[in-house]
Amino acid sequence: MGRDDDIAAIDRALKARGGRPTIAALHGLRGVGKTTLAAAYAERYRERYRAIWWIRAETESTAQADLVGLAVQFGWVAANAAEGPAVDSARQKLREEGDGILLVYDNARNADQIGPYLPHGGMTHILITSNAPNWSGVPAPIAIRKWSRGTGADDLVSQTDRPNERAAAVALSTALDGLPLAHEQAAAYCARTGLPLGHYRQKT
Repeated sequence: MGRDDDIAAIDRALKARGGRPTIAALHGLRGVGKTTLAAAYAERYRERYRAIWWIRAETESTAQADLVGLAVQFGWVAANAAEGPAVDSARQKLREEGDGILLVYDNARNADQIGPYLPHGGMTHILITSNAPNWSGVPAPIAIRKWSRGTGADDLVSQTDRPNERAAAVALSTALDGLPLAHEQAAAYCARTGLPLGHYRQKT
């Protein structure tokens, strides 16, 4: 909700440029909805891709494991291949055969940490999410902002199906500081317990 402009920015960023991957980096505060936005983009445009692969980029071990998993899935390496050479093979194959593949590197710490796991060349589409603010070296850094209180209120009303609590939803969205994750948690709690939105605000 309220992210059509961001999805359009991702779409523009991931238009293919010949001979090199297209990279967009979604960056912003923790809880602002970067991972959800990346998933929404992948879902909306899934028919464009022959494969969409999620890479847990928060640590080297998870990034390596998921990149090797991709290589195994495509038959580029054997399931029992050594991890280091398998990562190199995956990057090489992505350079050669990456057209039509979307890789989502979720929760990357910074550009230096993720660099060894990116295919440098080819036509792969790459979407990165990160809490880190500095992605100026990436072709398309996209800052993800907090929700406005109007958008947050719309979300709370929609999730709880309580149109008669609109004023309370606006006040609660303000208290939640525009963070989509906090809105999701508040709405789920109120829906489960029957607590009015205004009462949840008093509890926070």
